Amino acid sequence: LVSLILTVTPVFSQTIVINEAQSSNLRGYADEDDEADDWIELYNTTNNSINLDGFTLTDDLLDPFKWEFPNYTLGGNGYLTVFCDEKNRYSVPFHTNFAIGKNGENIYLFNPNGNLVDSLAIPALRDEISYGHQPDGSRNFGFFAVPTPEQSNTTQLFTGWLEPPTFSLESGFYTSQQTTTISHPESGVTLQYEFGGAIPGASSPVYAGPLSITPVSASTPDQYATVPTNPSLNYPIG
Repeated sequence: LVSLILTVTPVFSQTIVINEAQSSNLRGYADEDDEADDWIELYNTTNNSINLDGFTLTDDLLDPFKWEFPNYTLGGNGYLTVFCDEKNRYSVPFHTNFAIGKNGENIYLFNPNGNLVDSLAIPALRDEISYGHQPDGSRNFGFFAVPTPEQSNTTQLFTGWLEPPTFSLESGFYTSQQTTTISHPESGVTLQYEFGGAIPGASSPVYAGPLSITPVSASTPDQYATVPTNPSLNYPIG
């Protein structure tokens, strides 16, 4: 029985990096079909233009030439977004013949000589979250709640996300005053809240103890929140 271990090391001088990626793009960056698909972003770390003719992208090391770039020049310090959605198109915007696995996948960039230029180990991503370098082209990685395809990764970088908090009061309709507590399984977490359906922000009150919720009076028209009762939100942490 013979075992084979295949290892691939990027070329020493990296000129192009896979700078950012998103594997669960539902309502964000759209292609020419007005569809929000998986994508990766390439970044030219040099001041010089680089012709990508013959460069390849793949999600399978056993198939390094899975998708090949046509004649296209990426300008110095420029960005290029490539949709990974199996549409297999060779004009801008480019579309590969493979998609990115939502549960995590490695993406590789090879030059025309078959040398690995860069790779990005994309972890499992939640909806609308991207993953990439900050600063651009560095070896520092993290998650972005605000993806930036075709732009520098300057939005806030997070190292992960928190699970949602737990409310002691079940969601529903109540005709009398109610009290609820909010808890979180991790210690040291700061919880902020709002009433009336607003989404909490940095300036929202900090939770310090039980909250009293009072129904509107009979003279006040019924009001409904403009956000869902159980929103599918990501809770990033720094």
